[in-house]
Amino acid sequence: VRFIETLYNVELLDYQKYLISKTWVADNSLWLMCRNGSKTTCLSFYTSSRCILFPNTAAWLISRTGAQSKELYMKIERLTDFVERSDDYVIRK
Repeated sequence: VRFIETLYNVELLDYQKYLISKTWVADNSLWLMCRNGSKTTCLSFYTSSRCILFPNTAAWLISRTGAQSKELYMKIERLTDFVERSDDYVIRK
């Protein structure tokens, strides 16, 4: 959680911290959230951070419709636009 807040320069809400930290160590997880519960944002932070910290991680972006998958991909792309990764470190652009 601290990595996400530092890298993306955001302050997560308590429930977002809990959600991400419990998902990080779980074999399987299910997020059941209301509309505008920041599902896409939390998933974007989680997925991109997981891929940065563990380079061989594969992320599958699957949704009910193609438009939802594309929206999630675009959110991740926007969040990581300012991040440049080298072999040894991650820096902000």
